[in-house]
Amino acid sequence: MLELLGLLTGLPRLESLSPPPGTARRTVQARSHAVSEKTLARVRALLAKAE
Repeated sequence: MLELLGLLTGLPRLESLSPPPGTARRTVQARSHAVSEKTLARVRALLAKAE
């Protein structure tokens, strides 16, 4: 076990390709999508029909 630890500590560090989970920051702001009431009514009708 000690030999393995010695071997692992002697290896070079890997470069980070992406931030660790939970630390990423959102740089692009989400756009609000305006949808017409006519489109919403049609989608609701299609969903009701599908049930």
